Amino acid sequence: MTDGSDAPPLQWPAYLTCVSSDDESPLTELLEEHGYDVRTVDGSEVHDGHAFQAALVDQLDLDDVFRSNNWDVFNDALHSAFRDTGPGPVALVWTHADHLVHDDPQSLLRLASILEGKALDDRRSGDRELTVFLLGDGPGYRRLADLLS
Repeated sequence: MTDGSDAPPLQWPAYLTCVSSDDESPLTELLEEHGYDVRTVDGSEVHDGHAFQAALVDQLDLDDVFRSNNWDVFNDALHSAFRDTGPGPVALVWTHADHLVHDDPQSLLRLASILEGKALDDRRSGDRELTVFLLGDGPGYRRLADLLS
């Protein structure tokens, strides 16, 4: 593994990329080799949007003030999660995103939109560059991935 200084930059086609896989290891290794600060949120127990908010707070060690069912607070939590954590780009890898396809597809679409908006805002403002990867598997997820791409 390298520190990313000798690796060519990766160029993603979008701020949010759906990956049809249940194994994040190859992706996280590739991202780390290219200097990304990789943050992973395990979505295996996430069955609605508010559970994702809780998972983000718990797994990224955010302040409990961000534990809320309020989408504005969720946006603030995202800003806090990636601010002042070092140089270079950040990758948020959300594993098992396919769980919401079956349990709460509306929340998955809303979360994907919020995450993509955060990534776009960061690039416009010059903050740490954020790229979001949603990992999942199964026919319902692959159809959703096609819609989002």
